[in-house]
Amino acid sequence: LHDVDDVDDVDVDFEVNKSTNAIIACHQLLWGRDDALAFLDKQCCQTFDVLLGSDIIYAECIIQSLWETVQILLTKPTGIFIMAFSSGRQVGPIDAVLDVATQSGFTYTCVVAEDDSRKCAQDEGVSIYVFKWNDPSL
Repeated sequence: LHDVDDVDDVDVDFEVNKSTNAIIACHQLLWGRDDALAFLDKQCCQTFDVLLGSDIIYAECIIQSLWETVQILLTKPTGIFIMAFSSGRQVGPIDAVLDVATQSGFTYTCVVAEDDSRKCAQDEGVSIYVFKWNDPSL
């Protein structure tokens, strides 16, 4: 998951790609239930075991759409969504993101924090959260 404006800035090391025979592709992903379903239908037809997101919350009004997208794209029950959150670069506190995640059927753990205490940064700094399905039937 990434900001649509970043699509032109994607820099892929094609030499590594050639040496590993890996296929790397970047497709625009609009957020929300209907757009996520259309993405699956058009691009890949299967859910993902891991989703990564960083610097993706710039307005509180998109938080619900983010979680609708994650619900559609993430494999049940084993998929994980890893999200880096920088309180200095994003709008609003992480609490709103975590509340909607819980309402959307996910549990979460903060696994990395910028400060030495290894606690999640609430007011400043960078934290990395791992989200897992709480109830895969949702």
